Amino acid sequence: MAYKNYPVSSSAISSIDYDAESRICAVTFKDGKTYYLQDLPRTELLAWVSAPSVGGYWNAYLRGEY
Repeated sequence: MAYKNYPVSSSAISSIDYDAESRICAVTFKDGKTYYLQDLPRTELLAWVSAPSVGGYWNAYLRGEY
């Protein structure tokens, strides 16, 4: 797997890394916890990293969905 980092500005999320081949996304929070989202479509990832609030998008659309 080759993860690509998507820089984000967030008070809660420190990094988002995505492997396009496996469609696995690793999101690391500022408290040090990392969650892995399975089968995340690239279009969803791009909407997330470009959202006005990355943390808000996580809570509204991704948390518990992947």
